[in-house]
Amino acid sequence: MPRYFFHTLHDEVTPDRDGEILADPAEASRSAMKLLGEIVRDGQPGFLDAREFSVLCLDDAGDVVIALTARRSSPDEAGRLVARLTGGETGIIPIARNSGPDRSR
Repeated sequence: MPRYFFHTLHDEVTPDRDGEILADPAEASRSAMKLLGEIVRDGQPGFLDAREFSVLCLDDAGDVVIALTARRSSPDEAGRLVARLTGGETGIIPIARNSGPDRSR
């Protein structure tokens, strides 16, 4: 089975020198997505300061399997996201959360 390497890049480059033996590129891609998700979820040191954090997965021949990047949005980008969410309305539309059964009856 091939070996895949999961390098992380932000303000620093952290090469994966050992890699991981996985069945195929699809499994390597899932592993890269999981790794980036864990970095974002757990607040990996350097993530918020870097503004961008990437995982680059290469196979043992050095070919790119997948490259993923998570980034912190600028205030302008965040404003555009809010506009998309709200359909261009000026206020933020609250997102309803299901808090359980309706007990108003």
